[in-house]
Formats: sequence, structure tokens, C-alpha cells
Amino acid sequence: MSRRNYSGGRSQPPRSNWNSALQNAQAPSFPQISRAEIRELVGPQSAQRGWIYAEEGAVTRLQWSIDGTGTTREGKRQLQGTLFGTVAGSGNNAYGAAVILWPDADEQTITGPASVRLWRPIRSSCTCPVAPECKHVAALMYESTSRALRAANPHGFPDDGPSPLADHAPEQVNGRDGDDEYDPGSAPFNPADLRLPGSHEVRPPEALTSARSRVTGAAPMPYQAPQPPAPPSWRQVLSGNPGGAGSRGPLTQSPAAEMPLAIGVELRTEPQPGARRWGATATTLEDLTTPENRFSLRLIPLKPGAKDNWIKGGLTWRAFQYPGTQFGLRRDHADIFGQLYRLYQADNPHLHGSEAELQWESFRSPAAWLLLQRAVALGVEFDPRGILGHVSVATDQASVHLDLSETDPAASLDTVTKGPSPIAVRVVVGAEGEELETPRRVGPYGVFIVELPESPGRSSKGSVRLRLIPTADEIPAPARELLDRGGQMIIPSEEQGEFLREFTPRLQAQVQVTSADQTVKLAEVAPPVLVLQAVYSGDDRTELRWFWQYSAPDRQLPVLRRGVGAGRQLQHEQTVLEAVRLIWPDALATDEQTLDGVATARFAEHILPRLLDVEHVEVNVTGELPDYEELTGAPRVRITQMTTEDTTRTDWFDLGFEITLGERLIPFVDVFSALAGGKKSVILPDRTYFNLNDPVFDQLRDLIAEAQQLGEWEPDKPRISRYQVTLWEDFEDLAEESVEAVSWRETVGALRDLKQIPEVPAPTGLDATLRSYQLEGYQWLSFLYEHHLGGILADDMGLGKTLQTLALMVRARQLRPEDPPFLVVAPSSVVSVWAQEAARFAPGLDVRVLDSTARKRKTDLAEARAGADVVVTSYAVLRLDEEEYGELEWTGLIADEAQFIKNRSSKVHGAVKAVRAPFRLAITGTPMENSLTDLWALLNVTAPGLFASPRVFSQEYIKPIEDPDPSDDGARRAQERMARLRRRIRPFMLRRTKDMVAHDLPERQEQVVEVPLQPKHRRLYDQVLQRERQKVLGLIQDLDKNRFIVFRSLTLLRMLALDPAIVDEEYAEVPSSKLEDLMERLQEILAEQHRVILFSQFTSFLGRVAERLSAAGVTYSYLDGSTRNRGDVVNEFREGNASVFLISLKAGGFGLTLTEADYVILLDPWWNPAAEAQAIDRAHRIGQTKNVMVYRLVAEGTIEEKVLALQQRKAALFSSLTDEDAAFSQSITADDLRELFSGS
Repeated sequence: MSRRNYSGGRSQPPRSNWNSALQNAQAPSFPQISRAEIRELVGPQSAQRGWIYAEEGAVTRLQWSIDGTGTTREGKRQLQGTLFGTVAGSGNNAYGAAVILWPDADEQTITGPASVRLWRPIRSSCTCPVAPECKHVAALMYESTSRALRAANPHGFPDDGPSPLADHAPEQVNGRDGDDEYDPGSAPFNPADLRLPGSHEVRPPEALTSARSRVTGAAPMPYQAPQPPAPPSWRQVLSGNPGGAGSRGPLTQSPAAEMPLAIGVELRTEPQPGARRWGATATTLEDLTTPENRFSLRLIPLKPGAKDNWIKGGLTWRAFQYPGTQFGLRRDHADIFGQLYRLYQADNPHLHGSEAELQWESFRSPAAWLLLQRAVALGVEFDPRGILGHVSVATDQASVHLDLSETDPAASLDTVTKGPSPIAVRVVVGAEGEELETPRRVGPYGVFIVELPESPGRSSKGSVRLRLIPTADEIPAPARELLDRGGQMIIPSEEQGEFLREFTPRLQAQVQVTSADQTVKLAEVAPPVLVLQAVYSGDDRTELRWFWQYSAPDRQLPVLRRGVGAGRQLQHEQTVLEAVRLIWPDALATDEQTLDGVATARFAEHILPRLLDVEHVEVNVTGELPDYEELTGAPRVRITQMTTEDTTRTDWFDLGFEITLGERLIPFVDVFSALAGGKKSVILPDRTYFNLNDPVFDQLRDLIAEAQQLGEWEPDKPRISRYQVTLWEDFEDLAEESVEAVSWRETVGALRDLKQIPEVPAPTGLDATLRSYQLEGYQWLSFLYEHHLGGILADDMGLGKTLQTLALMVRARQLRPEDPPFLVVAPSSVVSVWAQEAARFAPGLDVRVLDSTARKRKTDLAEARAGADVVVTSYAVLRLDEEEYGELEWTGLIADEAQFIKNRSSKVHGAVKAVRAPFRLAITGTPMENSLTDLWALLNVTAPGLFASPRVFSQEYIKPIEDPDPSDDGARRAQERMARLRRRIRPFMLRRTKDMVAHDLPERQEQVVEVPLQPKHRRLYDQVLQRERQKVLGLIQDLDKNRFIVFRSLTLLRMLALDPAIVDEEYAEVPSSKLEDLMERLQEILAEQHRVILFSQFTSFLGRVAERLSAAGVTYSYLDGSTRNRGDVVNEFREGNASVFLISLKAGGFGLTLTEADYVILLDPWWNPAAEAQAIDRAHRIGQTKNVMVYRLVAEGTIEEKVLALQQRKAALFSSLTDEDAAFSQSITADDLRELFSGS
């Protein structure tokens, strides 16, 4: 048996609760072992040969089970599993190999075996002559690793693909294993012996069985796929054995193939002190009649012999040390033998001797008796040996005590003396209501009795009946010594006084002492006292120590006894402990306790006075406990708000909290510190205290936690930002009374409800009539502007966000014409649109378009904007001239298509944030495209005091909402956080959907058209899909590292679903199913004089469409990112010079108004639903007079269907953010929420 130094000692017996958990746990399919670990265990040569064996399929059967625990050098319990199986060797021989495995050091914290991935080998064994460091053991581990890798990545390692062990090949080593040249004379190992009940067995695939024949010389065996197990019969079910032979039940028997075990029991006599002989000898009848003799009980493992008898057969106890490695033996018998041996090792770590037998008296733990009784229950036979003819084990426990009685001096064995009579001290052992006759001690927790033959014959062999009886407790030392000396001792009469006066109390402290005939008068022993020492050290801290004070003799004993100590008045102790726990349930958790704060106060006020009245309890207090007083009553909260005295922090307001409990005003600083620290109670400086387990304090705790994360919050000076309107509302709801600052009420108070915002008529300089919802939006913008606030205008595309903003600008310039201009920042493609829209709706505004940097203009910014009302520039120019734009003051900042600044780490985001403007507006129909992180980035620019840092925002909102815990609690938390987030952003984000203003828009119809691939197209797509799937599935475990490769594969499949010709010219002959469908559809649409916009992500496909349109004589306009004369191309289509407009989604998905078209066709779906929605709204927007038809072309049975499903999940997340609470109706289950908020 090979053994490594990793364990550092012998294995410890598994604890029952841990072992039970292991038996019920499901192990992973097979363990994975690193190449270095295999090499370290078996050596480089065996590792190399084992790898070859595994690759050639020599492992013909493999089994794995979690079956116990081991103990590390530091004494920690350790998961343990056994890997065993059959390996085909040379010369048609098959060998049985086994490996004990522990989880790898990097996975020590894993508590369940099912989640352990890497294991390390600790010990091994094999039936080959070279064992244990042989190639068969190595092959076993390599084969297990191969199967583990296949199970983890089935697509990456198909049966006909590369071997998973390709990367595990060991270095080439010269030399061979010794067993290659060994010709065994014994019969080969039978693989059937490896099958253990309930174990995991997998046969090699066909590709490996043919290779196996090359190793073993046997004919190839055809591979048969594993068959599902047959359902259990009624006999198995009713016997409690649904698993068949592999499971043990009360009505099942061991399979015939498994041999039962027996324990040979032999009694031996130890030599007397001073004897010349050494070592125990076989016990005789004469030995049993000598009271002073000591005996040793030997246990020997046995198996069935050929003559219907029990034989040793080479068995030793060490063979059962490791669970699951005993082939062909009854598993339950072998398990109990293993537990006995491991317990023996634990009790005797330094014992060296023969492992063929165990000395029962050397067991130090009472658990040995439980295991022996368990063996009897499992049907393990006891084979009596030597003088013994029968052996039995009692199920009841024996009691042990001492009995005193006076003896007649004339009958005494001592010299006859005058005076008091001698006293006989006798050990009394009782079992089953009777006193045992002549009990002999066997170990610290048991005795045995023998029944001798009435008339011994010539031979005493097999004539004695032995009965083993466990004791309830460890045999006390005095009783132990007496049992070893015949069970009785006489105290001389002249020493009686000393014995009764000095020694009897000591005996009573260790063992029960009686006088059955009442001839000896025993002094009454006072019951013990439970002592509590309380040391008060100031700062509301008290140290407690509990112990029992016994008298006669005086001694202190611990309260929490581990096991039952002799000489203790246990019933009395239990009665006193119960009386104390009735007063104080938390008492006596340990012998020593520490009380802090309120715990000390409650102890001093409520518990200590009552303990003083408990009988048999003594309390000693060191130090002077203060007079504590508990405050009761419902808490009341009053909150005041005032403008901060710090003139540099005009966005912040000071808060004042008044908390009243009964008639007592509580300092807020103390309450805040306790709530922030997660405490459940508060103790004040005057030694009054109170609980915080009130709903008012629970709400206050949550609000304070949120306010703290927003900054500017200190216990003695709490503050709130004017952007935190709804947080103030929550404080108001909590308080019985609240007082707002006048400036707060005048500025942001109205933001609680749009209906409270003052009505402002549309400005006279606006050359347009605002619809009702546009007028409402204009008034909201005006309110933000007048009070130097910011926000997000997030109306659906096409509802006139630009018009509402222009209306605000016209009014602002009329009110304060001397103020600096507004700065509008937009994508380059939209800059000209602003100039056009301003000229159309606000002709009185002086609008300057700065579409180049100051260096190219050759004029500085101050000169270029002089006299302007509005300056329009691009994000690119702002980024390049960031310093110049940041130095000037602006009346307001307008960030159009604000999704361009959603990346908080980008230079564009930093440049926009650096602009100095009291009014800041983000305009976007998609404030959240991919994650709530997008929303934080926009609010960081427009409402910088609303939320905390991105890290805190992620912790409080993004993680609970987008990646909730997969439980009902996780779903509930996600719902609560989403509701809170909606509440917080409500005053600063205005969003109206087209559904809300449907009466102002024509009807829009959408249809998903599933396009089946033509046969040639389908075959090519499936072929590439199979190849890319195998590659990608092996990479997604480390997505960050392989993101580019994965994205490239996805893009390839999307392009292939569109048109094989745009992937590679060699596929030009493969027809594009979608292109053919499109041309047929366009022919019908154009014949009815409709105008069409075609969107695609791929300009190469738009080029293919353009070729077909030209060939068909259809006029078209074309726009992608490379188009320079963008305005001319748009006007060409709007003026009717083209029937079809080909647009790349990225270049034309926003900033265009193309209401001349009434058909929109999306040629390929995109991951982001917002991008598609923006594209559709180029045609379906305010100004459209015709119904709009939208087609989404999706290639059937391709990755495009998956993209469409991803779109729906992202759209649902954004909808839940902006919709009302109805989005979380009772019909949505916890599973729905997990899917709704899961990351994509």
C-alpha cells in the first residue's frame, strides 16, 4: 500500500453526522487529477505507461464513490473518495486498482462533494506484483480525468474527436515498469469482483474497446450503450431496497458474490507482576478461577473457508483501513471492520504490533462498544477460539458502584484484632436488574463474565461461555483497581476510622458508594452549589464564570460536562440548571460568558435579582454595577429640514431628527450609531436603554443606510441633496411630523408630482403647436431649468423630444437674453438635424453649428459663440476641445442621443460632465440599452447628487435586480430594489411611450417573418454551426479572456444566416434564402407604390441587396458610416427620387426623420432592442400620416432566433424600470423574476 506524507498521520474515524451527510451526497461523475499529482504518486515511468494504457482503453471498468473522511496533519476532517476499477495488463491479465483521493488544496473550503472539481491522490493499491506505485494506478487516474473532462465539455470532446488527455500527456521517460516482464503464476484478477453495490460504473466507448484488444490480446468487445435502470420491483420497494442489490434494507440479504465476515474472539491471560514470562498466554480453566488474574481479549478478522469454517486467509485489520477497497466482501461488514480499526488507531496512535488482531482492552473510546453491537446487528458472527465455546454481546449497559459492609472479625482473613469490625469494600456490577457474578474488567468501558463447565472433561477447549457487557460510564478508577484485584478488599478494623473519615468522601467524589446491609453509616454529602462569578469592569462590560462547587472534598467542576463524570450528583445539577434557565434562557451556553452594553444592563436590572433567590445558586459580584433603567413605549419621529449654513453647498439641506420614547427625548447620534452598526438595542450615557425592534426603527435603519451611501451624511450633521426628493418623501412617511425648508419647498417640492409643476404657456417665438403631452414635457423642462436642476427626457423615439427642448430654449432666451448660450452636444450625424429643426420651429434663435475643432476653425470658442443663443457641436469635437468648452459658462447643457455617454469611463463622458452649466439635460429614447449601469452614467451627468458611486449603485441595485439570488427571497429583493429605483428616478426622468399618445400617431403593425433556409444553405449553415459550437463551448468558461473569439464566431453565424456569399466568395453559389425572400416581398410592396426603408447591421449584405435592386431596375438611396454627403442622400429619398432606402443600423438608426416611408424591413435582428426600436421610429414618429408596416426577417432555425429571444429579455428589463408597479403583478412567479433579471 503506497502512502504519501500529505496526511501526516493515521486516519480518524468519521463522525456520524458527517458520515451520514457524505452517504447522502451525490458525488460528481468522476474526479479530475492533475498530471503533476499522478506523477508524484506513482513516479515518472509508471505515469508515462499509465497514460498510454488509458489512451489505449486498458481501463475496462471504473467506479467512483464518496465514502468517508480522513484527517490531515493538523487534525482537520477531510472529504475522502475512492476511485477503483479494472485495468487490462499484459498476458491477458486484469488487475484491480484503487486510489484514495482528497479534494485539492485549492478546494478545501468546498463543503459538498458534488462541487469539488480537482482531487489529489493520497494512497493507492493494486493487485499487480509491482503495486502500489504502478502503471495500473496511473491509468485509473488518467481515465477518470478523461471522463471528467468529457462530462464537463461534451461538445468539446466528442467520441470521434481528440482525446481530453492530449494536454495531460506526461514527459517521455526512458525505462519500463517491472510488471511488463512479469509472468504471474496465479489466476488473473476477476473484473467482476470490482462491482460494488450502488457504485458508479461506466464501460469504455467502442473507440476504446478495440484499442483494448491490442493491449490484452482479447477479441474486441462491441460497445453497448448504458441502459437505463429497470424500475424497482414491489419486493424491493416494500423491503426498503429500491436500489436492488446495491442497497441495504431490513429484508435484503448479501449477494452471493459477496463474502460475509466474522470476528474471532480469543481470551488470553496476562502475566502476573514479577512473573518471568512475557506476553499473554492462552487462558485455561485454572486461570479463570484465580481472582487476581488479568485478561486480554483479542479480536481477529475472519472470512469463510472451504470447509464451511472461518479462516484468517491472510486477512489483517489494516486491509479495512480505507473504505471501499475491499473487493468481493460484504460492504456493510467491511465498513464496520474499517470503523473498528480506524477507532483502534485513533485510540492507540503509538501502538506498534501485529495487525492480525486487536486487543479489546486497548480501546479508549465507548464508541468501540457501539461498533461491536452494530456488528452483531449486521450479522457478523463471533467465532470463539481456544477455551471459549460461545461469545455474546449484551445490548444493555451495566452500572458500577462500591458497597461497604462490616465483617465478623472472626471471619476476617486478617489477624484477629479487638475493637471495631473490619470493613469489606466490594465492587458491585449490575445488569438487567441483577448483580453480576465475578465480573472481570475489559477496558475502561466494559466487563465480561464467564460461565464455566459443570464437569470439565479432558480438554477444556470450547467449554466456556463468554458474555461481553458495556458499562454506562467509564469505570471509576477505584472500581477499576478493585476489579483487577478480585473485586473486593478488606479495611482492617484499626484503620476503619481513617477510612471513613478521610477516604470515603474521596471515594464518593468519584463513584457511588452504598452500604446495602446498612452496617456502615455513611456521612451525608451536601449537594453542590452552582456558583456565578460576575466581574464588572466598567464600560457596561461584565465577565461571567459558572462552575459547580462540591464539598467533601472541596473541588470545582465545570458546568458543561463532556461525558458523565463519576461522583457527580447529576440529578441535582440538572434541577438547578433548569431553574436558572427558566429565569435566563441564554445562560450557561458556555462556562464563561461576556456581556456588553445592553446585555449587561438587562442582566443587572432583570436577571441578577432573581438569581439571588434561586436555591443552591451563589452569585459573587466584583465591581459596582450601575443602576440601569429600560425605556419602553412606541417611538415617535419628528424631522426638520433647513438650508445648509455652508454657502458653497447650495444643493444640500441639513436634516434634524427628534426621536421621542415615552416622554424621553433620545439623542439622534446614539440611535444613528446603533442603527448603522446593526445593533438591536441602544444604551445611553445615563445608563437608560431600549430596544430597536420596532418597525419605525427598521424603516429608519434602511433609510439611513441608503442616505449614508449618497455621501454628505454624518451622525451629528445629516444632510440630504435636493436631488433626493423621494428619499425625503420616505423620511416624511416615517415621521409623525416633518418641517420642510422654504427653499426646498419652492425648488424641488413640486417634482413629487407633475401636476404640481406650474403651468407655463408655450413661448410666442415657437413656430409650432405643442400637443398636450409635449406641453407637459416643456413645462417639466422649464421647472428644471428655473431651479438649476437636471434630468433625462426619455420619451419614445418620434414623440418630439427635440421640439420640446427647443420650446424651452426659446422661453429661456426670452426671459434672460443676456445669459450665456445653450450648448447642444449630439452625434456628428445629428448636428445638422438640430440646425434644421431650429430653423423650422424656432427661427428666432441664433444657432451656431461648430462641427470642427478650434484649430481647424482658426477661431477660439469664445469668439465663435459670441452673440449666439444655441451652440451645437458633436461629441467628437467636444472631446477634442474639452478644456476650452469646460472653461466657459453655459446656460444649459443638452446631451442629445445621450446613449453616447453611457460609458462612465470614456473620455466623452468625462468631457460632457466637465461642462459648466446649472441646467443639464440628457435626451435619449433608450436611457438603458444593456444594463442599469447606463442609467447611472446619465444621472451622474444630469443629477450628480442622486446616487452614490458606481460600486455602491451596483451593490444596491444592479446586482439584486439583474443577477438576483435564485430563490424566492432573491426575487422579492429584486422587486423591492426595482420599486425603490423607480421611485428615486421618477422626479428626474420623464418618459412617455407611444402607447400613451396613441391617438396622435397612425397605426403601426409589426410582423416577424421566419424565413426557412434553402437545402443547400441549410447544409452549409449546420456544418459551420457544429464546428463553431465545439470551439465556443470550450471557451465560454473564461469569457473575459476569450470574448473576441466567441464574438467572432457569433458574428460568423449571423452573417451566414443572412447570405453565405458575404462570409466567403467560395460560397457565392450557395443561394441566400433571406435575399430571395426579400426580393419577392419588395416586388409586391413597390407595386402598390409604397416606400421602404431597409436596415441591416452588415454593409456587405446591403451591398448585395443594392446589386439585386440595380439589376431589377429599382431606384434606391444608400447610407452607411462612410457616407459623406449624408444630408443630400436623405433629401434624395425624402423628395421622392428613390423608392428604397438602404441604411446601416449604426449609421442611420437615430437622428433621422423619414416619415415619407411607410414600410420598414429589418433584415437581421440585433442584440439591443433599443437600437431596432430607434430604427423603426425613423418612419413611425410625429408627422407620419400613414400606417406603418414593420417586417422582421428571421432565418428559421439559426442563431437569429436566439438573438430575438435575447431582445425580449432586455426589453422586459427596461420596461420594468420605467413602468408602474403593475409590472410586478401577482401572476409573475419567482422563476419568472429570475429569468427577467438574469444577465444576458
